[in-house]
Amino acid sequence: MGARPTEHAGLGPLQLLIYCTLGLLFAVTAAAWFASRGPWIGLEVSSGPSGAKVLAVVPEGPLAGRLTPGDTLRALEGEGVSISFAAYEPVLNPHALSSFGALNGYLQRQGTIAEALAGQTATLVLVDGRRISFSPYPNRPIGSLPRDFWLLHLFGSLSAIIGLSVWVFKRSQRPAQLLALSGAGFFFATWMHSLWRARELALPEWLFDMLLRFNHVGLHLLLVTLLILLASYPQRIGGNRPTALLIAGGVAVQVNENLQLWDWPLHSFYVPLLLYYPIGIALALLQWRRARANPLDRAVLRWVFLSVMITMGVGMVVYFLPLVVSTQPLVDVTTMVGLAVTMYLGFALGVLRYRLFELEHWWFLAWAWFLGGLAVLL
Repeated sequence: MGARPTEHAGLGPLQLLIYCTLGLLFAVTAAAWFASRGPWIGLEVSSGPSGAKVLAVVPEGPLAGRLTPGDTLRALEGEGVSISFAAYEPVLNPHALSSFGALNGYLQRQGTIAEALAGQTATLVLVDGRRISFSPYPNRPIGSLPRDFWLLHLFGSLSAIIGLSVWVFKRSQRPAQLLALSGAGFFFATWMHSLWRARELALPEWLFDMLLRFNHVGLHLLLVTLLILLASYPQRIGGNRPTALLIAGGVAVQVNENLQLWDWPLHSFYVPLLLYYPIGIALALLQWRRARANPLDRAVLRWVFLSVMITMGVGMVVYFLPLVVSTQPLVDVTTMVGLAVTMYLGFALGVLRYRLFELEHWWFLAWAWFLGGLAVLL
C-alpha cells in the first residue's frame, strides 16, 4: 500500500500550499513595488574606460530626446557632489569583488551616485563636453524593470514551491523540512538579489549593503540545509553532530562576512561557498557506503546526488571558480541561478521515479489540483 499524505489538524496540504504560494506572490509584488521607487532617469548604460556608454533611452523617461544610444557619460553632478563614470560597472554583482575593501569601495561609489540623483535636479557631463541638467522621476514604470528581475523571482519562487510541495505532505519528517527550508533560503536570496539587479545606476549605500548581507544569509541557509539533508537522507549519519558542525560553520562564515574580520585567500565571498562542495562529496560517499546492502536506497541516492552534486558542480565550474581565479565567468549570475533551479526540478522528478521522501504518483495529481485551485483564486 503506497504512502499517503500525513493527516494534520488544521489546514490540509493543498490549502497550505496555496496560502504559501499566495504569500510568495505577495512578496514578488512587494519587490516590484520597491524596485519601481525612484529616482529614475530612463537610461540603460554599460561600462567603458572613459565613461558609461548609453545603450538605450526610454521614451517615457526624463532624458528622452536629450541623449541617444552611443553617447558616453563622463560624470554626474548633483547635491554638491561630483562622481566620475570612468571604469564604472553599473550592473556589477558586488559579490564578484574578491575582498571586503573592494566591496566597500564599490558601495561607497554607489552611494555617492545615489546621493547625486536624490535632489531635485542633477547634471550629466558627457565626454564631448555637453552638460545636460534634468530632474529624475520619483518612480519608474513596472515595465521598465529588467528581464533578470523577473527571472530571479521565477527561479526563486519555483524552488520554494517545490520544497513546500513536499513539506506540506510530510510536515513532521526531517528531510522534507530541510528541503523546504533550502527552498525558502533560495527564494530569500533571489528576492534580495532582484532589488539590486533592478537598479538603474546606483542604490543608496546602506540599502545596497543590507541587500547583499541578507542575500548571503539566504544563500548560506540554502547550502547548509542541503548539506544537512545529505547527512540525514536516506539514512542519518552521526546523529546531531554533523548538523551542529554545519550550522556552526555557516554561522562563523556569516559572522566573518558581516563584521569583515578576515579576507579569505583568493576570494572572500566565494571561497567559503566552494568549501561546501567537498563536504557534500564526503557526505555522499558516507551515505553510499551505508546503503551498499540496500538497492532501493542506492537508487534514491543516485538521484539525490545527481540533483544536488552535479548542479552544484556545474555552478562552481561556470561561475564561482572563474571569479575565484580572477577570470570572467562563463555565464552571468542570472543564468547561474537558473542552473541551480534544476536541482529542485531533479527532486520533483525523483519523486516520480524513485518515490523520494516516500511520496508517490499522487503527489503529481495533487500538483494538478493545486495549480487549478491557484488559478481560480488568481
